[in-house]
Amino acid sequence: MLSLGPHLHAGGRVLPVPLPGALAGSVPLLESAVPSRLMLFAYLAVGLALADLVAGAGRRRGLALAAVAVALLPLVPRWPYASTPARVPAFFQPGGEAARLSTRDMVLIGPYADHLSSVAMLWQAAAGYRFRMPEGEAFVPGPSLGPPPSHLRTTFEALEGGVPVPDTAADRTETLRELARLGVDTVVVGPDTGHDRMVRYFTSVLGRPPVRSGGVDVWWDVRPE
Repeated sequence: MLSLGPHLHAGGRVLPVPLPGALAGSVPLLESAVPSRLMLFAYLAVGLALADLVAGAGRRRGLALAAVAVALLPLVPRWPYASTPARVPAFFQPGGEAARLSTRDMVLIGPYADHLSSVAMLWQAAAGYRFRMPEGEAFVPGPSLGPPPSHLRTTFEALEGGVPVPDTAADRTETLRELARLGVDTVVVGPDTGHDRMVRYFTSVLGRPPVRSGGVDVWWDVRPE
């Protein structure tokens, strides 16, 4: 019951029905706990109880197995299984031009990697971690438990969300300043909902169009000033 959180959820909606988990919201330390993770301990207890019942004989064992079958029936998923494609552009795969990079290179990749998207981290892994990135999903001290806000991160999220490409001199200056501070020497924009807006944006900021390679757009030898 505690793993269900402070209020009842039904059909994707949060109902105004309090649950026992609401009492833990005011207890120090427990107010930061993720309710669903409490089931890890419940599964251990259920497993031990199930093993004890199944180890029995006769009618007791038969009833235990029948109860398990009934309990598992609602967990059978609907077909087909839900899935999300995870494609890696040829640029990052063996034989791609990512082989030109090394651990000395700092590569900024779009879509931006944070707690909302880990696509760029998948591409980095597929390339064998040949290069570094000034982005990623991480937990750091602070109220948000995520990377601190930055101009680049805000710009990426805006472009991915459909906001028009910024074109002010102040924005360009701030972007170049942050690229220089992070030591970015390569910018890669891969397939994403905001791909075209990102390409237009960095073409404007860096003053030259990208090179198309392995399904991505690349700006090599970035020297922000």
